[in-house]
Amino acid sequence: MIGAVVHDINFQGVTMPCYKNDKDASLKTIEDKVPSLVKFLGSKKFLVGDKPCWGDFKLYESIQLMKMLKPDLLTIYPVFHQYEKSIESLPNLGPYLASPLHAEVNLPFNNVMAKLNGKVNEKGQYIMIENTFVYKCPLNNNNTKKEGLMTK
Repeated sequence: MIGAVVHDINFQGVTMPCYKNDKDASLKTIEDKVPSLVKFLGSKKFLVGDKPCWGDFKLYESIQLMKMLKPDLLTIYPVFHQYEKSIESLPNLGPYLASPLHAEVNLPFNNVMAKLNGKVNEKGQYIMIENTFVYKCPLNNNNTKKEGLMTK
C-alpha cells in the first residue's frame, strides 16, 4: 500500500506535471500529500522498518525531484533529510551517489521531453531548467560525445 502512495506522489503528482509545464500542480501535490507521508515515515529509518524495500528507492527519487521543484523541501520536512541519509548510507549506494557515474550527474532528471527538468550543477545541487529540452547523447554518428541544450 505504501508503494502506491509513493508512486502516486512521484508519478501523478510530481513527474507528470513536469511534462505539462505545470509546476503549480506539482507544488500543490507536495503541499497536499507529503504531510501524511512524512507523518507515516516518522522516525523510521525506512518506510517499513529497518531494511529498505523497493518503495524506499522510489521515495528517495521522489524527494530528489521534489527538491528540484521546491528547494526548501528539507527545511519544511526535516524527516526527509534524515531519510535521505539512511538511503545514502546503504552499502555500495553511497559511493555510487558520490561518483561521477551517478545518473543525475550526467543526465537530466526527467525525459528530454519534460518541460520542467533539472540537472545537477557543479556544487551537486539540482537546478531547474524550464521550457528546455536537455539532451546528452553518448555517441553520435562520428563516435564522439555530443551534448548540449536545445531550447524551444
